[in-house]
Amino acid sequence: MKKVEKIKELKEKLKKYEKKLADKRLGYGEVVRTRFGDSYEDQLRDDVNALESLVRAIKEEIELLKAKR
Repeated sequence: MKKVEKIKELKEKLKKYEKKLADKRLGYGEVVRTRFGDSYEDQLRDDVNALESLVRAIKEEIELLKAKR
C-alpha cells in the first residue's frame, strides 16, 4: 500500500474514532448502577481511555508516515 493511501485510510479511521470518543464523552453525566456493582460512569471512563489511546496511536502513526518522505 502506498504511503498516501495509508495516510488517507488512517485519517478516515481517526475521524471515526474521534466521533466515537466525542459520543462517549457526552454520556459522562449519566451515572447508573448495574446489577454487578459497577457504575455506568466507570465503564464510560474505561471506554474513553481506550478510545483516547487509539486516537493517539493513529495520530502518531500518521505523523511517522508523513516524516518518512
